[in-house]
Amino acid sequence: MNDSRKGRFTIRSAAAMFMLSAVFEFLSLTSAMPLFGAVRSGTMVAVYHVFFAGLFLTIGVGLWAPKKWGIKAAVIGGIFYSLDKILFILDRTTIEIYLVQLIGVSSEIFEVIDRQALFNSITLMYLLFIALWWGFVGYLHLRRQYFNTVGQ
Repeated sequence: MNDSRKGRFTIRSAAAMFMLSAVFEFLSLTSAMPLFGAVRSGTMVAVYHVFFAGLFLTIGVGLWAPKKWGIKAAVIGGIFYSLDKILFILDRTTIEIYLVQLIGVSSEIFEVIDRQALFNSITLMYLLFIALWWGFVGYLHLRRQYFNTVGQ
């Protein structure tokens, strides 16, 4: 079957990346995460990873199929992703604790480097990720006809 609908390659590629992200979330079930003001592990983090794995898998399937609810799933995913990242960037203490654990250096390193510049970089990076997510949702909205021509 030759499907030449406009946007097919981009949407299918994104769907594959969302499904791959779901796999990585499942592989990270026991990884510590910065949540609610601390770096946490255990059941709470496992639930977090399962939730996002399910969300990413739902988005991926909805985009790959393509189903009209795939766009709605991407919007819902954008809301949860944005909230998660905004909560993270608003808590400087958690960022510092997380970075110390992530790169395995002592907290004395933060006395030597310019913490404000580091926090600003992290903030800009996450704001860019959020903007890219919503840019993709905008792209899906522009290509919404792709989801209406299923089965034709």
